[in-house]
Amino acid sequence: MSNNTIGEMRQLIADDLARDDLSSQIAESISRAIEFYKEKRFWFNETESTTFTTVSGTSDYDVDDDADIPKFIEIDSVLCGDGETKWELQPTTPAEMKILLENDSTGRPFQFGYFAETFHLYPIPNAAYVIRPIGQIEIAEPSADAVDSDTTNVWANEAKELIRCRATAYVCLHTTHDAELGSMMTAAEQDAYQHLRRKTGKKQAIAASTIESTQF
Repeated sequence: MSNNTIGEMRQLIADDLARDDLSSQIAESISRAIEFYKEKRFWFNETESTTFTTVSGTSDYDVDDDADIPKFIEIDSVLCGDGETKWELQPTTPAEMKILLENDSTGRPFQFGYFAETFHLYPIPNAAYVIRPIGQIEIAEPSADAVDSDTTNVWANEAKELIRCRATAYVCLHTTHDAELGSMMTAAEQDAYQHLRRKTGKKQAIAASTIESTQF
């Protein structure tokens, strides 16, 4: 991965526009481009590294238990472990979970629900279990004071061309009214998007074949 920053992207867009007087507009266009694409699924916003540990007698887990919990957009599966064995929790709806939790049953969790940016577990854990949700999370752009120092943000690296092209097209549409450059950038944006989707598909295929070939 390259070590690019959002600050460097801002300069590239200024060069694309041949303007050095649109700093605020360019910053806004990058934010809007990231906002648009952060709900799309790519390999770089998939995660299996988020974990949190349950507390006996507590069924609900939110941002106070792990900062990534509110960021989940799509959940593929949730694993639970007790140090010796691991098992997959079964998903349930918010209404079903509410009814289940009214029973106050405790034990080894085998069901989960996710709503209001919170994981809900049933039965209510009776011990410390490690929970590992797997899926897609939302990745934000760097904070305002880190646009020139954060070299790891995926939007400035893996998705650099995608965000650059969409942001430039946005400025062309709303500020400079340069239809020709805007059309060129929109076409380039689509090329960049398709490239990322193909790469994501390949990586997902590798992951799937690895899972199928693993003997449990």
